Amino acid sequence: MRNIVASSDFKSFDYEAPLSRSKNVGYYHIRNLYQNAKIEAEANGNDVQARVYGLLCSICSFHFKPGDGGEPYGPMMTFDDGRRTLVPSDFRGDQAIVLGEIALMTKNPALRARLADIAWLCRRSDAAAKAAAISGLNESVALVLDGEALFEKEERHHISTGINYLQRALSIGRTRGTDVGIYNETKIILQRMRNLGFDTKVHAIFVRAAKLDLEYGISDVSIVARQATEFAEQDEKRGDQDGARRNWLLAADAYELARNVAERSACLVNAAECHVREAIAMAGSAMNATGSIIRAIEQYREVPKIHRPQGRLEELQADLVKRQRDLHDEMGVYEYYEDITEQFNAIVEAYSGKPIADCLVGLACIFDPAGMDEYKNQVRENVREFSFMALIDKTVHDEEGKIISHIPALDPGKEISDDDVRVRCGQMMSFEHVTGVKCAINPALHVIMSEHNLDDNLFHILSQASDFVPRGHEGAFALGLSRFFAGSILEACCILVPQLENSLRHVLKQTGIDVTKITNSLTQEDVMLSVLLERFREPLDKIFGSAVMFQIEMIFHSRHGFNVRNSLSHGTTRDREFWSASHIFGCWIIYRMMMAPLVHQWDKVASVIAKEGYS
Repeated sequence: MRNIVASSDFKSFDYEAPLSRSKNVGYYHIRNLYQNAKIEAEANGNDVQARVYGLLCSICSFHFKPGDGGEPYGPMMTFDDGRRTLVPSDFRGDQAIVLGEIALMTKNPALRARLADIAWLCRRSDAAAKAAAISGLNESVALVLDGEALFEKEERHHISTGINYLQRALSIGRTRGTDVGIYNETKIILQRMRNLGFDTKVHAIFVRAAKLDLEYGISDVSIVARQATEFAEQDEKRGDQDGARRNWLLAADAYELARNVAERSACLVNAAECHVREAIAMAGSAMNATGSIIRAIEQYREVPKIHRPQGRLEELQADLVKRQRDLHDEMGVYEYYEDITEQFNAIVEAYSGKPIADCLVGLACIFDPAGMDEYKNQVRENVREFSFMALIDKTVHDEEGKIISHIPALDPGKEISDDDVRVRCGQMMSFEHVTGVKCAINPALHVIMSEHNLDDNLFHILSQASDFVPRGHEGAFALGLSRFFAGSILEACCILVPQLENSLRHVLKQTGIDVTKITNSLTQEDVMLSVLLERFREPLDKIFGSAVMFQIEMIFHSRHGFNVRNSLSHGTTRDREFWSASHIFGCWIIYRMMMAPLVHQWDKVASVIAKEGYS
């Protein structure tokens, strides 16, 4: 429970003295002044001043989020153990009443606005605090525009900080019961800010102010559209394609509000052509140029077909294919070296001299694959270690340069979702597969094949005994597993991978689940793998384990993973890819699933194997 800093504490001295010599209305600067004043007061033994300055320092330290109407202020810092710095809700009650009172007697407009805003957030009935918050923000921005105050620094682009202040003022003013005169003043200042950005040709000011103008319906949309169009044309003359694109999109937004489809479409076409010009300028980098062409195509698809330049979209699509052929030369190989001799020798020693029955069941249970939770933890760790990289959109290309997957940037304000993990775990899963294959699966297979004579008949016995294998498919499983153990992974994949979908259906049928669908022609068909992984995921997770099913999804089905099944069925898998760690790992996963029903009755199966002469 925080101790209340009373109104009498504020009134006992000039609490604005640290700001008296400063013309700055930026909260970072105000916070530093109060932080220094607090330290000095503590050194002088003045507890009351230290408490007041400490409170004001904390209030000016909030993480300002003007675009968030619900929680415009967050903690400056959150710790791993859940602790955090102060937020407005921590001041509810008597302290909020004090802040509202003190705000009305505060001269510095930025400090007045912050005190009043916190008071109003805690007590929405405090109309005086609400008005003081808006007027304080308005005054702060007006002083800077008039050259009588600063936002942190003197550089021109720091004036854009005022847009944050105005955005918060507009957000407050949009609520019921706002003083119309004060709210109109906010709108007038925002128009000044927009015109300043246009006149000085500063994108950070104009685009943000204009977007707020459109959002709150402040000016005639035709004015914003005209300025954005003129600004975009000047950008194009200067060769600033990014600036031009932003302004064309802004003009498109304005025309959309005006319901002028033709002009909006023309602006979107111009924005798309900015991407094309960027691609031309990036001729030395096929990867960057390809990305720009893709964005141009995406932009063109927003344009109604009737308003597109005839044949332009098709022309860009053909250009994209042509550029993608050059991508292969830019792609490098990431290599990581680690000495796995110790792990390899440990597996060899563990399997050497063991009966074949022990080796077979041991290989199936040699390790547990990682699941969603493990990969999610790894994504969190990567975000903490490489936080900047998590904020950048990425694309994944195949060897021909085609984009096969998009990895969107993470929102640092949101919890990592399962979908965030799915689009990111391909590389992490590759490392697991390489480690599992080289440190466990391959050395185990090496010992087994060196010390035991295995043939198709042995695997036919296992397939017949396993509930994972549908009747009539024992031969295919036996041949595929025999090739897997022999190291003929190309043949093993071609035989085993097509069997997976049917085996999953077979297992579900045994549990009484209907895995068929009725088509439009009133005939019945078995559902595909994609449907099995989506609609029947819960029973499959219970049967095989969620980790195994996540591996199945990422290895065989997902475009964000390895898409082995689709690549195999469409003939796009190259010969050498069959010996990749993920293909070998995929064959092992199928072997593990085939063996899963046998583990609890392994003594019986082992005796059958022994009777057949395998030892």
